[in-house]
Amino acid sequence: MFSSRFFWTAAVGYLALAAVAAFCFERLAGASGDGQGTGTLIWEATLTVAGLGLLLTWGVLHRAAVRLAGISESVAARESGGSLWAAPTLHRGSARTLESAIDSMNRQLETRIEELQYKSRQLQESTERLETVLGSMVEGVVAVDDSERILFANRAARNLLEMQTTNPVGRPIWEIFRNARIDEVIRAVLAGGEATSMEIDLPRKHAVVAVLASRLPGNPTSGVVLVFHNITELRRLENIRREFVSNVSHELKTPLTAIQAYAETLLDGALDEPENRTRFVERINEQAGRLEALIQDLLRLAQIESGENVFDVRAVEISPVVRVCIDEHLAVAESKSQRLVTQAPVAEINVLADEEGLHTILSNLVDNAVKYTQDGGTISVRWRIDEGMARIDVQDNGPGIPHEHQSRIFERFYRVDRARSRDVGGTGLGLSIVKHLVQEFDGSIGLTSEPGGGTTFTVRLPLSA
Repeated sequence: MFSSRFFWTAAVGYLALAAVAAFCFERLAGASGDGQGTGTLIWEATLTVAGLGLLLTWGVLHRAAVRLAGISESVAARESGGSLWAAPTLHRGSARTLESAIDSMNRQLETRIEELQYKSRQLQESTERLETVLGSMVEGVVAVDDSERILFANRAARNLLEMQTTNPVGRPIWEIFRNARIDEVIRAVLAGGEATSMEIDLPRKHAVVAVLASRLPGNPTSGVVLVFHNITELRRLENIRREFVSNVSHELKTPLTAIQAYAETLLDGALDEPENRTRFVERINEQAGRLEALIQDLLRLAQIESGENVFDVRAVEISPVVRVCIDEHLAVAESKSQRLVTQAPVAEINVLADEEGLHTILSNLVDNAVKYTQDGGTISVRWRIDEGMARIDVQDNGPGIPHEHQSRIFERFYRVDRARSRDVGGTGLGLSIVKHLVQEFDGSIGLTSEPGGGTTFTVRLPLSA
């Protein structure tokens, strides 16, 4: 097809060229007066030259076509697993050269393909590792380009920032997460600023988040990476620590102030007044006892929380521990005309706990009930097996606990009525110690209370085998 088209094109070209040449020569001959014979001779010569040119062109094209056909047959044979020598239309020397060139090209191409495949596998493995690491991070990671469009967001970032869309990649970050301070930081870093850290509030999540914004490599920078760290719990613990220090200072200050005042009164002359000095010394002793109880509770709570307190966890019978606690508080209860009653099951119940720890739990609960129950009230202690656990209930018919205070009643130094708590005494740590001890024994504690309807504290502990 190629040689035929080329041949006819060449033929038309030769004929046109010959016609032009003949016409020119004929005009020249006519101008010189040679006559018609000379013109005929010119046309014959021109046609002869054109014919020889066409023959030569045909020969060249035919040879080229044969060579191309041979190359095509050889390449086809080579692709099918044969040899170039099998091509009948290809010269042996040309076949050897062509085969060598094709083999070299194939080897180079195979080597290059293998290199590209190896690099592609490495890149894919590296990408998968990076996505796995970033996906398992607790911190949220978001990368944006220089147009503030999201390039990447791990699972933690999507949850923390409440990205509703399943695939935020490619969308502007201000469309997904609306926060003016974040937008300002991104623009500042893109403009060439240094890495910036700040804290933002997420009202919908009730969370405080620390954000670190850093530039992505490149000049100009190709984007910004944002790391979000949820510090809500850290801030809560800091607030608890500050409240704890403030509460401890206040609780220690109250008895110390009383002791100092009574001591100064005695030094100012009350020592010479027999009717007053005894009373003042009794008040000093009372406040010193309160101060000692507070310090002991602080030490006990610190030991429990730190795990330094070693408990002898074994099978403990509940009944003897309850009787000891009742006997310890009976005198105070009788002074207030209160009744201490127990409701024991038919069969004895043993729990896995430390005996001294169980005594502390029950003693603090009974002491709390006696303090806050009005005169003539009733405090009952009962225990039984409930859903595979030992259940101990300490119930009173006192004023009860308002609902808004019940979730915080086990916090250290938390008091429902601070004025009344000061009057009845106590350190404000009893219920907190009870909660930590119950958790140490793999149990749980809860309460049910209605204002004016009394309070019931329920302790659940694992049964002994």
